[in-house]
Amino acid sequence: MTKNIETAVSKETAVDIRTRLMPQIELLFKEHGLELDTSNVKYGDGFVLKLEASKITLGKNGINTTSAAAQRFAASWYVYDLLPNTLGNKFFVGSSEYIFLGISKGSKNPFVGRQVSTGKAFRFSKQAVDAINNGV
Repeated sequence: MTKNIETAVSKETAVDIRTRLMPQIELLFKEHGLELDTSNVKYGDGFVLKLEASKITLGKNGINTTSAAAQRFAASWYVYDLLPNTLGNKFFVGSSEYIFLGISKGSKNPFVGRQVSTGKAFRFSKQAVDAINNGV
């Protein structure tokens, strides 16, 4: 009798690896003055974790102005009907408060915000424009 051995990396395994690695990676980046911009995982025949980080340069609003999301905001805020001074605005979606960090690359949810209570980054659709522009 031959034992069937699963050779592919499952979604559950990929999520477990990423979940356990990310806090350590973010701490290491902070030690070196870096902020994580994006992370992508590919799994199946193997496991690939791609990270992009930028040097931290805080603006007056406390936002990393050299992050990829902030740079995309600086280059294209007007395309999304955003106001030029909205980077760093606090806004609400539902009952959660977020800080606007910028614009993500190639996403149907182009706006990036950090949840105030958890520090986690989330993406928002174009429907969030009014909340971002008006702030808290």
